[in-house]
Amino acid sequence: MIEFPKMLYRPGAAPNQEVGGLMLDTLQVGSLSEEAQAVRQGWYATLAEATEQLKKNERRKGLNTRSELTVDVEASINKAYDSNLSVAEQKAVREHLVYVLTKLREPNTTIAPIKAALIVMDSRLSAALPWFQHPFWVVVLAVIGSVIAAGIAKKLGWV
Repeated sequence: MIEFPKMLYRPGAAPNQEVGGLMLDTLQVGSLSEEAQAVRQGWYATLAEATEQLKKNERRKGLNTRSELTVDVEASINKAYDSNLSVAEQKAVREHLVYVLTKLREPNTTIAPIKAALIVMDSRLSAALPWFQHPFWVVVLAVIGSVIAAGIAKKLGWV
């Protein structure tokens, strides 16, 4: 026999109570008709059902995020060649292309354009580096430092 009042649960956008370590909405009903109406509105009679639905929602959110990323590869390839993108947009486009590239297998005609777009983005990134982070200047500074260190070592009689 079901006794009332009874507590119902549901995963919500703004959960108001922690139940069993999970944030869920709660609703107290006082009759069988109130319970039936609440169940039609998406409430669950047991904590286990609400928890299962919450986990399904979380998995679905992850899938939606990834499917949104893979919707338009061609648009991301085209954006990669756009030199007016902000740093955040460049990062998002690069992450998207890398993600898609890891999922593709040979033979796939999209692999080569994605690799080319990533090369363009990487070259643009290296052009934006300060002078002391470019590989050429790092080598020049290392050689100059070595010459100075060798001269000091010779003066001190270490060599």
